[in-house]
Amino acid sequence: MNEDRLEKGAASTLKPLLINIGQLQELLQCGRTKACDLVRTKRVRSMLIGRSRRILLADAERLVADGISEAGTE
Repeated sequence: MNEDRLEKGAASTLKPLLINIGQLQELLQCGRTKACDLVRTKRVRSMLIGRSRRILLADAERLVADGISEAGTE
């Protein structure tokens, strides 16, 4: 049934919706302080899941497209 349609590892091709601070740093090519400032000033939406802060990937990609300087930090 559903198991027959799903192949092993099929879920790994899905794009994540949430990233962590380290991934935000890599995506924006910035330091931890700047990444945390973007979260603190609410330039990117984030949420706590357990004890981990997660950031919406769409917001991070928007910053990349607009450029960080246009988002209010340099």
